[in-house]
Amino acid sequence: MEINPGEIIVPEASGGKPQETADPGGSGEHRQEARRYHRLGRWAGFSRTALGLLFLAALLLTGVSKALSLWAHSLAGNSWRELAVYGLILYAAYEIPRFPLDFYSGHRIPRKFGVSRQAPADWLLVHGTGVLLGM
Repeated sequence: MEINPGEIIVPEASGGKPQETADPGGSGEHRQEARRYHRLGRWAGFSRTALGLLFLAALLLTGVSKALSLWAHSLAGNSWRELAVYGLILYAAYEIPRFPLDFYSGHRIPRKFGVSRQAPADWLLVHGTGVLLGM
């Protein structure tokens, strides 16, 4: 028996007719819920990206970056320590406004759709660990 690409193989026991298979994507209701879940996650991701771009634009356009650099230089005295102080301050300043979006996308959305059963305190511990490791 030769099989051609794209040919549907029908088992003999089915009487020569293709059998209907179960919908691999689940019911329509589940698909709608999955779409909502991923749509909310995408919007949270877009919002985080927009916040990051606004943060960088504000640093450059307002002169805060230069003032922060001069302040870090006065604290550190050494260019390597200045870079570390500057980086830590910028990282902390970026994480503070980003926290609500992270909480929403990392905890609230998964809990709302039953994907996660993690308690808020546990999420905060994991997120805080990630922030500290990111420094």
